[in-house]
Amino acid sequence: MKSIALILMAPLLGTLGQLLLKFGMRQVGSVSIGELSKPVPFLLNVFSNPSIMIAVPLYIGAFIIWLIVLSNFDLSYAYPFLALAFVLIPLSSWLILGEHIPVTRWIGIVVVYIGVVITGLAR
Repeated sequence: MKSIALILMAPLLGTLGQLLLKFGMRQVGSVSIGELSKPVPFLLNVFSNPSIMIAVPLYIGAFIIWLIVLSNFDLSYAYPFLALAFVLIPLSSWLILGEHIPVTRWIGIVVVYIGVVITGLAR
């Protein structure tokens, strides 16, 4: 059971990181490609946002956990669990951010979830 918990930590931390990035970018505002011609003000604006500053270490933590997972499990077994992010992010976006998710996307999310469950049972 510990092994599954460890594998699940990467997509969970990634989902939390994505939510924080979205919160942060909502505060930063819309960014156009033209703003990237002046990268220093853009980067200062983005990386001075507290939500984004928290998201970056979460991604680093997820990366470190993933390295531990890869050292203990076959890639073919562990990698499909990352697809849980395709379930957790839309679900969180709907519940926390109030985003609209069309029915066809929900169907895809359920299909991905079923695939992860089947993969997890095949150990």
